[in-house]
Amino acid sequence: MTFDNVLLTSLNLSGSSGSALGLAGSFSYGKVTLDYWELDKTGKPGTHSQAWYDLSRQQGSLPNLSMLFARGMAGPQIAMVPEPETYALLLAGLGLMGTVARRRRKLSA
Repeated sequence: MTFDNVLLTSLNLSGSSGSALGLAGSFSYGKVTLDYWELDKTGKPGTHSQAWYDLSRQQGSLPNLSMLFARGMAGPQIAMVPEPETYALLLAGLGLMGTVARRRRKLSA
């Protein structure tokens, strides 16, 4: 993915001594180009697909862009549904935290 005419619109740096550094920013751009190479059976690059859209001129290769979206090669990604094991680990962790809190309460009383 390539962006043209990029303008940094904001940049925020946060953090304190002993903590992780936080960096956030936003930018605007005029044109985005998506390049994709399908892989053949051996894993080598095969067919090349390209789509672009120029936001400032409101024109682009919409058929190619929609083809990339339809194939799942670009666009929003859907988050996976957690497995039951994930919920079991979450409940076990919450139970452990409850046990620790109860012990601390008994020790302080």
